[in-house]
Amino acid sequence: MKHKILILFLLCSLLVVIPMASVSANTAKTLTLVINTTQMYDGDRLIHAQAPHVVEKGVTYLSLRSLANYLGLSIRYGSGNREYVLSGHNHEFRFVVDSNTYMYNGVRYSYEGHGKTMIIQPKTTPSLMAPIRPIFTHLGATFNPNMKENRVTVHFPPTDGGTTPEPKPVPKPEAIFTTDKSSYMIGESIQYQDRSKNGGSEIIRRTWTNNQDAFFEPGTQTITLEIQNKNGQVSRTSRTITITNEVLYTKQQYDLMRLPIGDKLAVDRAGVLEFKQVPYSIEEKDFTLVRANSPERITREGIHYRDDLSGDVRFMIHKVNNRLVPARLYLIATNKSRTNTASLTVNNVGVGGPSQYVSSAGKAASGRYLIDLQSSRARETIELPPRNTRVVAQELTTLIQPNYTISAYVDVHSDQEVEYRVIALDQDTSLESILPYLTGVDVPKDGIHTRGTFEKGERVLQVSELVGSDNQRMVLTDGTIDGFIEGVDGMTGQEARNPGNYGVRYQIKFDRVAPNTAILLNPRGGHYAGAFLVNNKVVYTTTKSILQSPHEAGILYRTGMNEEKVEITFIPAAGSNLPVNLLFVPLQ
Repeated sequence: MKHKILILFLLCSLLVVIPMASVSANTAKTLTLVINTTQMYDGDRLIHAQAPHVVEKGVTYLSLRSLANYLGLSIRYGSGNREYVLSGHNHEFRFVVDSNTYMYNGVRYSYEGHGKTMIIQPKTTPSLMAPIRPIFTHLGATFNPNMKENRVTVHFPPTDGGTTPEPKPVPKPEAIFTTDKSSYMIGESIQYQDRSKNGGSEIIRRTWTNNQDAFFEPGTQTITLEIQNKNGQVSRTSRTITITNEVLYTKQQYDLMRLPIGDKLAVDRAGVLEFKQVPYSIEEKDFTLVRANSPERITREGIHYRDDLSGDVRFMIHKVNNRLVPARLYLIATNKSRTNTASLTVNNVGVGGPSQYVSSAGKAASGRYLIDLQSSRARETIELPPRNTRVVAQELTTLIQPNYTISAYVDVHSDQEVEYRVIALDQDTSLESILPYLTGVDVPKDGIHTRGTFEKGERVLQVSELVGSDNQRMVLTDGTIDGFIEGVDGMTGQEARNPGNYGVRYQIKFDRVAPNTAILLNPRGGHYAGAFLVNNKVVYTTTKSILQSPHEAGILYRTGMNEEKVEITFIPAAGSNLPVNLLFVPLQ
């Protein structure tokens, strides 16, 4: 609102036209400006400008209204393009506030380091100011600054004798691009080269239309490039190419070979089930897993899980704040011993969120956990004296806004038994003061969200035979071929089952993967957003989005020209649906 009032004020002021000197006069003129005052001398005649003349960074500025009055020009404001237009006597100047360029008689010019159009605010009223040198140069004027006397004198020659050259127009940008050929087969890659000219000012925007890497239908295709430089000048160009009937690659073949790792492509949902299954052996390893996922929603403050554990423990925690106020989660450890100090090491940690989207939190948590698994950072050690309690993994205690989700994996090792508790509290509740009074939070089991302690939290899958010479799939987390782990609810002592094996760390070893094989992840239970460690490199499914359904597959890896060993590590991502299949597809 203030900006609109300012524009209206300036516009009303600028509409006043009091001719002081005509630019069409045939006699020489002299204008003298007394800096930091409103005094202007037209020859010997004193005139007062609307605002004091100023010098900013060596550039002399004059009120635009006063400039128009002196030149005998009319002035108007165009609200559509926010331009101030000075016109008359075969001259037209166009100015935009805070711009480094201006228009003169339809041609755009740069101030070339001599300032820019600006609004200044002296003690009285705001005024639109313009640098005088670039403007007066169009009228053949010369300048004589005398800063010792705080004056600038401008000399205007007679109109028939002015020889001062016009400023050079700003060169226009030109959008230019080429393709390596004018005709392509279906599925043939197209190379684009941007050869655009910037017009003397940096290109700040390039907008391509239809510049696909390849096309998969015969006919003509028109590609367009539009550029814009820092001066606001725009240029646009188009080029038409021909796609023949000859097929080099189908869309799926092309995507399999050319899409970046971490991208996705379309697959035949039913056709995947026709792939030959890859047999594998399963070795379950002792690594205690705590899944604290029930209740999934935080509806009240309290203890969401507790158990007495020692050795290696992985906590998988996934919660949505269903409170009306922000909340925090705490993972705490209590040494119940009366005599011995417990030593805890916090090893691998991955926290995702808080996020509005459940799948985003699960994806980020699994990726960060795998990254931390690979890192060489120093692991945190906690010395826990007898009868003492400490917070484990401070990363988990971040504030969770209502309806936001947080997901986490935390690996801890303790040299003796300690009591672990997962606690949810409102942001203003003190953990220390309320801890002695907290009670357990229990809800009926829904068959989806699980809590419990499971002994077999790691699983090694070994594949010895050659894979990838034909279309094949490996079924994971289905509960039949890859069975679900069993455990006990530490809160109630009841038996617990972990559908989907969420929180279990899988290590899959392929002894022989055929040359030129694409390894894909295909979700079979619905959407999936997670991360995989493939030959020591973290790959998200997917890098830019998620896998929406069994109709899509994420690209995890491609083998080269030789047979390879491949190792994949992952944890089924919270917030996603299972089971999943690994697909092996020949590239040729």
